[in-house]
Amino acid sequence: MRRFTIVLGCVSILFGGEYYYMNGGKRIELTPVENDVSALRSFQNTLKFKDPKGRDVAIPNRLLVKFKNTENLEKYLEMYAMRIVRKFHNNTYLMETVSPQAAIESANALSEKPDVVYAQPDLIKKWRLR
Repeated sequence: MRRFTIVLGCVSILFGGEYYYMNGGKRIELTPVENDVSALRSFQNTLKFKDPKGRDVAIPNRLLVKFKNTENLEKYLEMYAMRIVRKFHNNTYLMETVSPQAAIESANALSEKPDVVYAQPDLIKKWRLR
């Protein structure tokens, strides 16, 4: 039993730090990077990543959610400890969570709800001139 617990602990360490978000029904994997202010302008309360194409991405404690209808909006706000920052047209909201990790987890959970069109973290990307 002790060996099983040790193996289970090692597996959770290896796979527990997996970061991703859903975009158009596709899973977008993110690779965490050290806090490097040269990669992106330093934003307070953000997590920094590389996307699958190697581009710098930061995720703050915000997410964008578009609902088919808003009848469960209050329930979701309470369930995921979010608050509305701004309401856009067509049932789209910018919401704030307690942390960037909570924004990622809330967006992933909401993206699976039948009354949600899409939910994803509010991504901050580095501008590149062409």
